[in-house]
Amino acid sequence: MTDLFQCCNFLKDFISEKLDGDIENFENYNFLLLENDKKFGRCSEFGTGFDPDDTEIVRAVYYLLFSNKVHDTDLDFSFSDIGTHKKYRGDTLNTFNTLFGEKLERAEKYSNNDTAFIKEVEEFKNKCYVLGNFTMLPNLYANGQTINLYRGNWNTYKDYFDVFLYELNKCYEDAPDKDKTLSELMKANSFYFDIVDSMELFKRYNFLFPYFTTEGTIRDSFRSKIENWDRDPSRYIVFAHNYICISEHLIDMRIQAILRILKRIIANVEIKIKYDEINRKFENGKITKGKVGKRSFIEKIRS
Repeated sequence: MTDLFQCCNFLKDFISEKLDGDIENFENYNFLLLENDKKFGRCSEFGTGFDPDDTEIVRAVYYLLFSNKVHDTDLDFSFSDIGTHKKYRGDTLNTFNTLFGEKLERAEKYSNNDTAFIKEVEEFKNKCYVLGNFTMLPNLYANGQTINLYRGNWNTYKDYFDVFLYELNKCYEDAPDKDKTLSELMKANSFYFDIVDSMELFKRYNFLFPYFTTEGTIRDSFRSKIENWDRDPSRYIVFAHNYICISEHLIDMRIQAILRILKRIIANVEIKIKYDEINRKFENGKITKGKVGKRSFIEKIRS
């Protein structure tokens, strides 16, 4: 079977076993729940441990969303190209650990253990690791960095995705003050950026419309509001609350676009299977009328 059918069947298994048979439940499904799941969660080929945005099921979704064999893109890759130390890897857009700490240690420290605030952060942790907050980015190294590692560095973009978009756009425009390390990473991943060669395409390929204004400029969600939180707990709480509210809105907007595509892909795969079954019967002499005509599968998905 092809990557397409394997990934689609795997997705249907996940919907049946983890989402109570309803694809809409992807909206709030917390992928942290898959940490010990050997079927859908296992992804530790290189001993890097569990990562919600790089699980087996999420890799299958990435393939269905981004491959030119399935969707309306020009990215030519196989399922085996996705994963840690491979051409592509999953990434979380609005991250949790950098601002709050993996075990809430930063949230507790910088808020002086504000009880109400800690509860809000705990609730956001359930929202952070959902499909609407994931995407797939090129993953080859340059100067010991990948895009995933570099944008998460505390000394660079501190994992704020709007900051990354702002710097990426300067590289696209070849601005005099562009980030040279990011520019080198783009060259190292030319197989991706030669195709996704503008901010407009990067936005479209990664379902990033909520990150932009109606005029097409990058929204300043966090870039100009980053503070020295350890100096003033009240400033940290205000910033973090704003981060949570904006992130949840962005996640909710993206998941709707993602689910529309996944539903269409599943429907068209099922149509393809039915076409093939009818034509097999025709070829075996079980149907005497004319062979069923069919459009190409890619054309069906794009329509």
